[in-house]
Amino acid sequence: MLYQKTKSSTTNYDCSACILGHICVASDLNNTELNKINNLKHEKIQIKKKEKLLISHQQTIYGVRYGSLKIQIEKPTIFNKIVEFCLPGELIGLNNLHNEKHEFSVIALENSELCIINIQHLDHISQDRPYLQKQFREIMSKEITKSHYMLSILSLTSSKKRVIAFLLNMSSKYEKLGYSSNNFILKMSRKEIGNFLGITLETVSRILNQLMKEKMILIKNRNVILKNKEQLKNQLLNQ
Repeated sequence: MLYQKTKSSTTNYDCSACILGHICVASDLNNTELNKINNLKHEKIQIKKKEKLLISHQQTIYGVRYGSLKIQIEKPTIFNKIVEFCLPGELIGLNNLHNEKHEFSVIALENSELCIINIQHLDHISQDRPYLQKQFREIMSKEITKSHYMLSILSLTSSKKRVIAFLLNMSSKYEKLGYSSNNFILKMSRKEIGNFLGITLETVSRILNQLMKEKMILIKNRNVILKNKEQLKNQLLNQ
């Protein structure tokens, strides 16, 4: 189902307390500057589970406030290829700022909320604030590093290593959110995991069952428990 934008939802947020505060607010802003940012109107959109949002060139990026989403390529020659899963605090749309076509879509894995971040607005408020410019460059650097890590997962020749790397990456994401890195819920299906990793649903299920037999993980429905994270990491290092 394609997301249909309803009446704009704008409100005032305490940006410093928002999970996206690291994007919009520098740590060394004084109270006056922080109040100016907090008094700005911020638009948010809510996407219901399975709804699709098309991402196009519009000088806008989206920050995930809550929920989880998948990003997939929208091209006739590629069948719904998933390229990323996003959790709260992550950005969507940076890779599509230069392209005027709808090449990517975002689909909610659960009811989610996005904060709309206007690039021109960020450029404007950072013109005379070198620390904000520095912060934005650091954010871009982290996004590039994340992309490189995703590519490194897909470059692994072993399907088992791809699944292990995926689980460890999700573990790291949840840890950054303040949740347990050893006990978390995967919102995506095994079929979607296989799509992202370039392997079949059957292969994902077989490897997960194998890891359970080896007592490295435990899975109950979509709840994943990493019983031996060090052993999982060692599996990646083994040739």
